[in-house]
Amino acid sequence: PAQKWGRNPGRRTRPLSLNPGESRLTPGTRTTAPVRIEIPTSPRMPLHKQSGGFPSRSPIGFSGGERTIKRSTFSPEQLSVLEEAFITNPLPNLAARHLLAEELGLTPRTIQVWFQNRRQKVKKLSSAAGAASTSNDTLSSAG
Repeated sequence: PAQKWGRNPGRRTRPLSLNPGESRLTPGTRTTAPVRIEIPTSPRMPLHKQSGGFPSRSPIGFSGGERTIKRSTFSPEQLSVLEEAFITNPLPNLAARHLLAEELGLTPRTIQVWFQNRRQKVKKLSSAAGAASTSNDTLSSAG
């Protein structure tokens, strides 16, 4: 009662039967009546959104791998253009990303992700360099 599923939440379903008086199917018998299978769905959310967009969480039982995205690889020419653009402007706007995408034959989203990853790399390298110089200063002042 607290959880309302399906079209008729209060309705109980009976086992599938061939005739109104028959209680169960027997092996080898056939039915000409259409079989209707109801999958419980939330009344507030469409079925495709119930799984959270991840096939592994789906109530229907997807095996996974349907949304696997191939890792992008860049040619040396593409990388040199991207690196040059990064030196000029590490935060390109939408128009600049679209121009780069058209020039390199990539999607604007791929360009955006490349720039995000490159900025993180710079941040990581600068923090590692700062930590190394701090430890060297400590060692040299102690000696």
